[in-house]
Amino acid sequence: MSEKPITQEPIKEATETPEPVAEQAPAPDTTQPEAEPEEKDLTVAAVTEKPAPVPAVVIPLAAEEAAPETETPITASTEETIRPEDHTDRLKAFLASYCKTYETKDLDRFFTLFAPDATENDTPFNDLRPKYKKNMEIIESFQYRIDMTDHYSVPDTGNTLVQGNFYIRYRLQGGTWKENSGNVTLELTEKGDSYLVKRLNYGN
Repeated sequence: MSEKPITQEPIKEATETPEPVAEQAPAPDTTQPEAEPEEKDLTVAAVTEKPAPVPAVVIPLAAEEAAPETETPITASTEETIRPEDHTDRLKAFLASYCKTYETKDLDRFFTLFAPDATENDTPFNDLRPKYKKNMEIIESFQYRIDMTDHYSVPDTGNTLVQGNFYIRYRLQGGTWKENSGNVTLELTEKGDSYLVKRLNYGN
C-alpha cells in the first residue's frame, strides 16, 4: 500500500487589520492677523493746512483750489545781455521799496508799482487785485525780500529784466510762522528815476 506524500499546506499568516485612527482636526489658529497699516488720505480735500504764499497773490482761498503751476521763468536772449551796471543801485532800491510796500499791506500804494498792462504769471495783474485783498485779510503779518542775482537790458524796449530769489516768512490769522521761497523774474519799465513792474513771473 503506497503512502500518500505529506504535503504542507501553506501557513497563512494572520494579519490583523488595524482599526482606522480618526484624524484629529487641526487646532484652530488663535493668532490675530496683523492689522494692515491705515493708509493716509492724501487727497486735496483732506489737507487742512493752507499752502505757503508766494511773492504776490497765490494763497489758495479754498482747499479745493489747485496750486498754481510753476511758470517758466523769463529768460534773456543773447540780444538781451547788456548789463546796465550803473542801474544796479537803482534796481536794488526799487526792489527794497517794492518788498517794504508789500509788507505794510498797503495795497493801494502797492498797486501803483505796476504798469497798467502788467501781468503776473501771464495773468493780467488787474484781474488779480480782488485776490490780493482777500489774501491780506487772512495774513496777519509777513516779511518779504527779493535778492537780485542778475539783470539785463532789453534793447528793443529799453526795459530791464531782473532775476533773483524771493523769501517770505508769514503768519496767517491765529496761526504760526511759516516760510517759503522760490525764483522770481521781473520786467521793469522806467518811470522817472524809478520803475514800474510790467511782468512778474515766479515759482517754487
